[in-house]
Amino acid sequence: MEEMEGFLSAQPERIFPLHTTHTPNFLGLTINRGLGFWKDDSNYGKGVIIGVVDTGAFPDHPSFSDDGVPPPPAKWKGKCEFKKTECNNKLIGARGLRSSNTSEPPYDKEGHGSHTASTAAGNFVKGANVFGNAQGTAVGIAPHAHLAIYKACAERSCKETDILAAIDAAVEDGVDVLSISLGDGKVQQTPFYKDTIGLAAFTSIQKGIFVSFPQSGARKSGRVFAQGFLKWVSDKYSVRSPLSVTFV
Repeated sequence: MEEMEGFLSAQPERIFPLHTTHTPNFLGLTINRGLGFWKDDSNYGKGVIIGVVDTGAFPDHPSFSDDGVPPPPAKWKGKCEFKKTECNNKLIGARGLRSSNTSEPPYDKEGHGSHTASTAAGNFVKGANVFGNAQGTAVGIAPHAHLAIYKACAERSCKETDILAAIDAAVEDGVDVLSISLGDGKVQQTPFYKDTIGLAAFTSIQKGIFVSFPQSGARKSGRVFAQGFLKWVSDKYSVRSPLSVTFV
């Protein structure tokens, strides 16, 4: 294969586990009585399209209501593979991109994708509670932003090639932000020139898209290793200690 004309490189397929962390606290959304950067005049993310590469989404969840959300910008070129009645001004796009099941709709069977999408752009949900306790209002970081869902992951993990297909689709569709909550789970860093996900993120940023990765770590022999120090993406490294390091 290496001797074929036009060949650049080939890497073994990697499987990426799903990640999440305490993003709202990290961004300061819990200060000023929970207003964070909303304390001044804010449009709550109106007009911004956030692409979420994950396990899909539950379109009937109240976090994905389009109350107060305007129609998507004219630049939007994506499609919504949910039922027509489940797509709205909040959920403007949804695509199933798992190569092992190309006909699979982008519904979330595990919950991780719905969690990360609602963290990024869940609308205001009054009366949220846990078994009747802690009554309050649940809301994402940009509650009036649009969401485009790209299902590239199974219940617990994601194939590298499916992630790349999802990133390509999101860029082509016209997203402004890419949220990718997963990692390779290894204690040793993949070299930049072999990190296909990192290179895809770099290409996305060259096109003006903000890319966000989690930066969770793995432990070995008492040491902590961060996964994928990509200087061109925004990420957060968090472990079970007061340590918190940000890379931008």
